[in-house]
Amino acid sequence: MKWYPYGDTKEPIGGGFDEKFDVLGRGLQSVMGAYIPGPVAKTFYFAYGVLSDYAFREFKKPAVTFELVGNDFAVDVSTIPTRGIEVYKGINQFAKETTKFNGGPITEPVPTTTAAPDGCNTCDWCFIPRLNSCFSEFTKNECVVQNAEYGALWCVEIRTKK
Repeated sequence: MKWYPYGDTKEPIGGGFDEKFDVLGRGLQSVMGAYIPGPVAKTFYFAYGVLSDYAFREFKKPAVTFELVGNDFAVDVSTIPTRGIEVYKGINQFAKETTKFNGGPITEPVPTTTAAPDGCNTCDWCFIPRLNSCFSEFTKNECVVQNAEYGALWCVEIRTKK
């Protein structure tokens, strides 16, 4: 589930914010899969004192709560990598959706041109040298976004340029 304000009422927020949150929720769903986006009270149950309600009421900025797949708060360790990637993708998409929510354009960082590291010899997708990891589930755009912070490289193009 991906919840956004409000948890303490089923009434619409108004002022165009319900529509903005619907767009934000669909954006998150596009990268996180079958999770259901919606206001807490309408989607699941009434909840009082929810952080996303406070953040929106106080600052008029979008806030969400992720409730991940599972039956309990203690999950089998084997599910952590899968859920972690889902959350990672969700947080990155949330940043993009927040820009749209606030009325700004989305600008993708331009990747730096770098000699292919050894990891690109065995990686067909997005390689992050600092983590020495290949992320085959990333799209090119997701990899480009990770370049600014993590130095991610889209190995397909790097190997093609050689």
